[in-house]
Amino acid sequence: MSEQHVPVSAEIAVVVPCRNAAPWVAEALDSLADQHLAPREVLVVDDGSTDGSADVVVEWTAAHPRLPFDVRVIRQGPLGVAAAVNRGVAETGMPLVVRVDADDRVDRRFLQMLAAALAENPAAGYAYPAMVMFGEATGRYHVRAFDAAALVFEGNFVCAGALMRRAVFLEVGGLADLPAWEDWDLWLRFLDAGYEGVLVDEELYAWRRHGVTRNRLGLAQRRALRLRIWWRHRRLVRRHLRRGVPLALQRSRHPVRQQ
Repeated sequence: MSEQHVPVSAEIAVVVPCRNAAPWVAEALDSLADQHLAPREVLVVDDGSTDGSADVVVEWTAAHPRLPFDVRVIRQGPLGVAAAVNRGVAETGMPLVVRVDADDRVDRRFLQMLAAALAENPAAGYAYPAMVMFGEATGRYHVRAFDAAALVFEGNFVCAGALMRRAVFLEVGGLADLPAWEDWDLWLRFLDAGYEGVLVDEELYAWRRHGVTRNRLGLAQRRALRLRIWWRHRRLVRRHLRRGVPLALQRSRHPVRQQ
């Protein structure tokens, strides 16, 4: 934790889904400990790790006795990332929740800027940051200001590390168990329930790309999953068809990087 500031605490819970992330999870926790606006609690949901990830978290916590938040380790599974995130959200009572994957890291302004955006936009269901990649792939991930038709037809441009209103997350049923893109499906369910997102156009979330990254689907698998998600949200597809088809055609010429 940086000695340059004393973080202010907010009623935010950070859920860290973790499976076999022992080499990286301490770095993720370091970035959370350095927040200008500290969360109230961090819940690390160990999803059946076999590499001692949970022990790394316990050791890290013991080495940081003056943390501005509580750290809880929840062991389960292996049940999958959706079950891990849903378990973490269910275990907290904080009104705001955010997912930070155990192999990623966040800028020290991450929670501060997202919480401010939600406070300024009380009708929004979540606030999301710009995202950069590091590791085996680098660069800025495709991001844009919220657009309902684009979300339906272009594909996901919302970072999984979005600060959400917990009540809305529970209202729409949490994350679905999908082979990938469960975050895109979630934002579509937010939209179907009447909740949009708000972009904080700052590079606040860093997504680590490495050889064991989960979302590496072949072209045929991506196409099949896209059709499956569109079918799940066919009401939204019909609602935004007029604007969405031209957007989809445009995006097909400049594909969004797979998330």
